[in-house]
Amino acid sequence: MQGNSENSELDSLLEQAEQFQEQFDYDNAKVMYHKALQLSSQNENVLVSFGLFCVETQDWESAKSLLQKAIQLYPISSNYRKYFALADIYEGQDSLNLYNNGIGIVERQLKFLSENQNMKKEKEEIDELLFDLSEAYAAVAELHQIDLAMLPGATDNCLLFIQKCLAIDKNSFQ
Repeated sequence: MQGNSENSELDSLLEQAEQFQEQFDYDNAKVMYHKALQLSSQNENVLVSFGLFCVETQDWESAKSLLQKAIQLYPISSNYRKYFALADIYEGQDSLNLYNNGIGIVERQLKFLSENQNMKKEKEEIDELLFDLSEAYAAVAELHQIDLAMLPGATDNCLLFIQKCLAIDKNSFQ
């Protein structure tokens, strides 16, 4: 019974933090995230949510710490956002490795959902995954164009990821 009470309290804290965040009340949001972290310091959802908050508020060191811990504790979970957010903070090969890990997770989720699609909710989830995948492909193309431009094959890799991005969304602004 203790676990259900703790989960309920944790969910409530995260919900409050997100509400404050949506209202741009970052001080109170941070307080709620800290409380959630104190309650469950190894919960993936807490680590990733707080890490994404830190990215939004440009607290790069805290974001790195939280997202790296989430990856260390849950390397193969379905939460790809931790990889993409951390990839945005890093540069070069480190960023590329993080994007590749996140892309792999998204591609596996899309494969599973497309094989088992039978509900409207899954269609919405597929659309969200495709959008995020398109953005990740665009970011990887940019990495090859800028950070990794001096490496052999960088131009070809850049074009490959632009094509992958456009294959998902021909109107991608990325």
